[in-house]
Amino acid sequence: MIFPGLGQLRQQRLGIAMITFACVASWVLQMMGPLIAIVRRTSEVHPILPVVAVSGYAFIWGVSLVDTYLAARAENAP
Repeated sequence: MIFPGLGQLRQQRLGIAMITFACVASWVLQMMGPLIAIVRRTSEVHPILPVVAVSGYAFIWGVSLVDTYLAARAENAP
C-alpha cells in the first residue's frame, strides 16, 4: 500500500507491476529537475509544480491501490 506496484507484485501480476514501476520511475525522473532547481534556488519554478507533482503521484498510487483491491476481491470471490 505504501509504494505503487508492490500489491501487484505480491499478487504475482508482473505485467501490471512493471507498468506501475515504469510510471513511478517516469514520474521521479520528470520531477528531479524542478526539485533540484527548487532546492538550489537556481531558477524560478512555477508555483503550480508541487500541486502537479503531488496530484500525479496520488493518481498513480490511487490507480495501483484500486487495481490491487479489485484483483484481490476477484481472486477471493466464490
